[in-house]
Amino acid sequence: MSIQEIAGGAPPVPPLKKGKGAVQAKESPASADKVQLSKEAQMLYESEQTKRQDEIRTRLDNGFYRSDEATERIADGLLEDLKNTKP
Repeated sequence: MSIQEIAGGAPPVPPLKKGKGAVQAKESPASADKVQLSKEAQMLYESEQTKRQDEIRTRLDNGFYRSDEATERIADGLLEDLKNTKP
């Protein structure tokens, strides 16, 4: 494959080196990335988590997860996860 010069443009960029002379991009460790949530965001998150936990407890107490509908939804979710799992 050859790279042709673009009319009126700069000369083509030389191909990247491969092998021993190649320059490797430095990757920063993922641990260097940080996210900091405001106190308001933390409180909102905790509030939403508590609300969700209360909903689940209520469903457990009412026997929702023992219903045919819940069993089918759980089984469908598991099957979908298995389809998307790569060996």
